[in-house]
Amino acid sequence: MATFVIAHAREAAARVLSEHQAIQLSAVESRRFVEALLAPPRPATQAMRAAIRAYRKLVKSDLDSA
Repeated sequence: MATFVIAHAREAAARVLSEHQAIQLSAVESRRFVEALLAPPRPATQAMRAAIRAYRKLVKSDLDSA
């Protein structure tokens, strides 16, 4: 019985993952997405700069010493 449950749970999990791996956009959504990717970056707001500072205090990486 346990093998049956595990096998079906794995199948269900694989099905859920496969359904959520692809994003489907309409033509309008696709155009907006590409325009957003190609647009020049907007200047960071004060809130964004504060978030970056807070992140850098909490998270250390190999790039910090570079």
